[in-house]
Amino acid sequence: MTTLELIGVTRDQFNQNLVKLQGTTQADAHRIIGTYFPTDDYVMVLIGKGSEIQKIAAKYAPNVATKKIGDPGF
Repeated sequence: MTTLELIGVTRDQFNQNLVKLQGTTQADAHRIIGTYFPTDDYVMVLIGKGSEIQKIAAKYAPNVATKKIGDPGF
């Protein structure tokens, strides 16, 4: 908050922006990603316990590859 105060962002402005961000829809996210990132070469990297996040990742991407932290190229 100190940094924001120094650059002139008030607590109210910060809170208003936070509310806007929390209201972001899936359509908004797709529009923003499509605007700034080429969707044909888009790669998402998730780091975590594969057994817990693999099913979630599969909902968003048709091709899911997993690597262990000790695998070459990680």
